[in-house]
Amino acid sequence: MHLVSTMRKIIVALLTVLFSVFQCFAQNWKMGDSFTQDGLTFKVVSHFLVTDPRDSVLNASTFYDSGELMVINVSDALTDVVIPVAIGRYKVIGLTDSLFYGKTFNRVWMPELEFIGNSSFENAKIESGTLVIHNVNQVGFKAFHNIDARLCFDINRTISYFIPKKEKNDSTSTADDSQILKQPKGGVVCHAKNIGKLSSSPYFGYEIAGQNWFFNKCVSDAYGGDQEWINRPLGIKHTDLRFCKRNFCTTPSGVKKGLDVRISVFFNKNAYRSIDGSFPWGRLTAEYGKLSYYSVYDKKKHTTVKYDSFKPQADPKLKEGWRLWFKNEEEEVVFSLKGKRIKK
Repeated sequence: MHLVSTMRKIIVALLTVLFSVFQCFAQNWKMGDSFTQDGLTFKVVSHFLVTDPRDSVLNASTFYDSGELMVINVSDALTDVVIPVAIGRYKVIGLTDSLFYGKTFNRVWMPELEFIGNSSFENAKIESGTLVIHNVNQVGFKAFHNIDARLCFDINRTISYFIPKKEKNDSTSTADDSQILKQPKGGVVCHAKNIGKLSSSPYFGYEIAGQNWFFNKCVSDAYGGDQEWINRPLGIKHTDLRFCKRNFCTTPSGVKKGLDVRISVFFNKNAYRSIDGSFPWGRLTAEYGKLSYYSVYDKKKHTTVKYDSFKPQADPKLKEGWRLWFKNEEEEVVFSLKGKRIKK
């Protein structure tokens, strides 16, 4: 009996250690995954690992999945739509092509985004009467074509608008005729001090330069005067993303020796050279993605080496602890760091 009891304790102890290792390196959504939450469906368009801001690479006991999301579907069952700034440690960066095409919703709230796809709001109806557009880097063709609402641009920087090249043998019209002819049914408003930021848009010359009181009224109308909607944060300061650290180190700041590790995420224009504007307009849902890599800077040698990925995993040669394996495109381990003990 004593032997059986001892064996049970050993088995329980081993399972506890294995569970701790699993917890330490538990994974979440990966590149290309999709999932649905609160009536919205998201696709992961970039993925990387992060730690707690208080941890360096070497003293981290947990790594978290993080990345960027694109909204690829909105349920017709929703009345109001809130596009979140982030879900956990994943930031929402854009809306796919034709996301709201022909749909009707009472109110739609969006954060600051990197892109809004082709025809994303084409022929849509916003029953509050106004759709507020915050800072966004790229806007696709016919994104707001014939929308049954007023467009209210709450921006402080210039937006890039995608206009397809003129079709060959078409001498009667330009590619953006249909977008200009079908203006938003409720008109276009931009704050007077930022009206110049619309100079490159299809709406320049059609908009109203709103002073403070009128502009604020338009924003209030969009959300039915709901202060929670009006004052909702546009950035990541109030999400789990603020608990991420994308710039790691192996030594305290100010120390000359040691390594810095930095995560970078970038749009791969080379993958879309055949597309006008070097962006997969019209094929966002299927093809859009961003590349990530990890660069390791040697403070002593003043050299930087880039790696496509790293994977923290328990090292079978160590009784406790892990190694951070940096890998190249061929998934070959080219560099590793020994980490701290796994917390039990």
